[in-house]
Amino acid sequence: MSAPPAERLTAVLHAAQYLSNLSPDQDPWGELEKALSTFFAFDLVLVVGTDVVGTDEGELKLLHRPFSRGLPVDEVLRLTQDEVRAVLATGFLGSQTLHTPACSVALLPLPRDRRVAAVAIVGRSGVEPFSKEELEILLALGGLFANVVARVETERELRDHRQHLEQLVAERTDELQRSNARLAAESAERQQAVQALRAREAEVRASDRRKTEFLAMLSHELRNPLAPIRNSLFVLERSPAGGDKARQAQAVIARQVGHLSRLVDDLLDITRISRGKITLQPQPLELCELVRRTVEDHRSLFERNDVTLELTVSPTPVCVTGDLTRLAQVVGNLLGNAAKFSGRGGVTRVSVSADAAAARAFIRVADTGVGIAPETLARLFQPFVQADMPPDRNRGGLGLGLALVKGLVELHGGEISAHSAGLGQGAQFVVSLPTAEVRAATTLPPAAGAGTRARRVLIIEDNADAADSLRIVLEFGGHVVEVAYSGPAGLALARTFEPEVVLCDIGLPGMDGFEVARAIRADGARKGIVLVALSGYALPEDLQRAAQAGFDRHLAKPPDLEQIARLLADPLSDPPDGP
Repeated sequence: MSAPPAERLTAVLHAAQYLSNLSPDQDPWGELEKALSTFFAFDLVLVVGTDVVGTDEGELKLLHRPFSRGLPVDEVLRLTQDEVRAVLATGFLGSQTLHTPACSVALLPLPRDRRVAAVAIVGRSGVEPFSKEELEILLALGGLFANVVARVETERELRDHRQHLEQLVAERTDELQRSNARLAAESAERQQAVQALRAREAEVRASDRRKTEFLAMLSHELRNPLAPIRNSLFVLERSPAGGDKARQAQAVIARQVGHLSRLVDDLLDITRISRGKITLQPQPLELCELVRRTVEDHRSLFERNDVTLELTVSPTPVCVTGDLTRLAQVVGNLLGNAAKFSGRGGVTRVSVSADAAAARAFIRVADTGVGIAPETLARLFQPFVQADMPPDRNRGGLGLGLALVKGLVELHGGEISAHSAGLGQGAQFVVSLPTAEVRAATTLPPAAGAGTRARRVLIIEDNADAADSLRIVLEFGGHVVEVAYSGPAGLALARTFEPEVVLCDIGLPGMDGFEVARAIRADGARKGIVLVALSGYALPEDLQRAAQAGFDRHLAKPPDLEQIARLLADPLSDPPDGP
């Protein structure tokens, strides 16, 4: 310690200032050792305290990792314990010279919060005691250092506590974020569920509205023919048979009954298509001939409406594979639609063409009529959809025709599209069908001719008007007819009348038509009778059930008179195409 007092004091102040600025990340005891080493040599630094902080009571223990260069720590601690307790009790600086081991020690009190919290034992080898200046330096630094250690430890605790709090906050924040995300997802799911429910509610309301509108349309369309039929019956009752008025009344009844039959047929067909129950009878067809015949069948309709009907067909045959009756129905529906929506003086153009490269055949029906609004065009092929109509509904219909056309075309592997530039701009419908190889094609069958051989026919029908009117019709054809109004009565007549053909209603009260058929088939003497089922149910499963009961043929109500005529002409021939 050869430095002048002023320089020594400056060095002490610098050391004190350095120790005062220690951060929580620094080791205060290690820094104290470094600071002491600048003033004098030492070989031992121990920090000692008791179990009861601030007193000399309790067992002495090391409060920090000891520093030693060759001096035995435990031995020094044992030999100085009395002096350590004295310093703890009094707070005065102490010193001691030990002989075994040979060393000098200074015992420095380390005050904290006005109490001696610990004692720093500073020692060096040899028996030369610490000088007065050295003890003063120890005392100056020791008094400061206890507070520095306290501050550093406090800051370290605060830092650790802050880090712990930050970790807790981060964990809680993460938990809250996950919870918020879960709540957001649940809210989104609930929102989607609400939107789905609202959409479903709107769909149900729209469906209910369409159902109400459809029932209103159906009621209107079914009632419309009744007035002219009733009026025509009034005329027939009061007009001479065969007179002009009687013939006019008959024509009115025929048209209106045909209209009613088409309505019922459309309803049945759209139901079959929607349920996948319709059955096609595919065969090779020449499309030009099919369209030509269908156009001619509908020409009178266009003439009555004062609409010009033009037809252009391919100069070469256009062959497809399809159901003759159903494809004729497609063309007929499109023609009827064109006639309905074309004003007087309008023109409807029909064409048939083929694209050999694409292996497609095309039927185009274009009119100069009222056109189609864009918002209607997008949903035109849905059932019960019609363009806006005036209250008088002079064009009528249930909105089934185009939906039926679409279903039938798709069953043939084809497509249909509608085009219109808008209201008042006319419309064009294009049917596309896959073509087939050119080979012998089937054309429309000729109408049933006269000269059918008279048959013995038994009608079993509980509806007296239907049975009696059909009897009169068949008797006009020269047939011998008997009528029974119940199943048992029909079986009795079958045994006595010996009919060739039995036309039997299915929905008979008591004993139904299936039971009647099984009973007739069980009678060996009458196995040759041709059994024909009459029923308002004409789905494939209905036909299958009738066949299983023993019926040879099945006709949907109301039966087409031409079908009945063909059936009676050749009862065992292939069945005619049903509705």
